[in-house]
Amino acid sequence: MTKTASSPKLRLNELLRRRMLDLPGLTNAEIARALGLPRPNVVAMILRGRMKLPLTRLPALARVLEVDPVWLLRVTLDEYTPALWQVIEVVVGADALLSARERALIEFVRTHAGGADPDLLSAPTFREQLALHASGAMVSSKTG
Repeated sequence: MTKTASSPKLRLNELLRRRMLDLPGLTNAEIARALGLPRPNVVAMILRGRMKLPLTRLPALARVLEVDPVWLLRVTLDEYTPALWQVIEVVVGADALLSARERALIEFVRTHAGGADPDLLSAPTFREQLALHASGAMVSSKTG
């Protein structure tokens, strides 16, 4: 799913900071070890936005942060090289790049819509609930 121009982008360093707060005891040293990085200060530089995460370390970071790797890839590429993410969406297909939570949401809607194609985005209560959920709860699970 491509973000609209008005939606704020989640930056990798902010995601990393949030997950470290959500996962008590997760330290720069533990993250560095899990990613195979030589020193914890590399993680500190990523946290400060002074260094980009090497993309080859992304699957390991998804595991240690307990987030969906497809979602983490989207967040990371949307920040680092948004044009590349757009090309990947076109070539691979946006549906193939859904996180587990996004697939579950689609399945839930399909199951409960009774065969209809509900216009969820124009329903005010749905938009309000989605906005409340997106304000903080979207980052807190392995299924991302």
